[in-house]
Amino acid sequence: MTPAEQTIFDSIYLPDGALGGQERLVPRPNSQAETPEGALMSSGSKCPRWKGGVVVRNNYRYIFLPQHPRVDNNGYVREHILVAERALGEFLKDDEVVHHLNEDTLDNRQENLMVCESEAVHQIIHRRARAFYACGNPDWLRCILCKKHDDPEKMYVRIYRDGRCCWGRHRKCHAESEKQRSKVKALCLHFN
Repeated sequence: MTPAEQTIFDSIYLPDGALGGQERLVPRPNSQAETPEGALMSSGSKCPRWKGGVVVRNNYRYIFLPQHPRVDNNGYVREHILVAERALGEFLKDDEVVHHLNEDTLDNRQENLMVCESEAVHQIIHRRARAFYACGNPDWLRCILCKKHDDPEKMYVRIYRDGRCCWGRHRKCHAESEKQRSKVKALCLHFN
């Protein structure tokens, strides 16, 4: 971490573990209720709709922290990112993703969070968890045609260049699908 990043990190994570915060002015173009300073409206504790800097959107808890590097357009950061960074003692890298072990995105306890090195690793964890809950075996794949999980040895499997498996289909489901496709193709040729 560079000295500048360390300064920002220290200003966000105070020694007592509390989160720092600051208020800011947000430009509001075409505002009917302009303040004497122009079309600026206070945010933070001066805003009439202030709820303590914590909001829940899309089933994630957000904390108002406008100086954080992963801030959204409104000045908020997802709470699980802050909890993971506090535990690590440094900011997450841009490509790192925080995973909720119990898949409850509002449960941001440190013991429920895991930092994944990339979004691809995060998606593999979710795919394996879905397979485990569906059939008891995390290594099995879901057939994209019949939606049932099965051993990849019994399927046609599509593999990305980097070695990740993306999807599979049973040989029987594939044969039926190809038969249907050829019938549709023949009908289309017949009417043209």
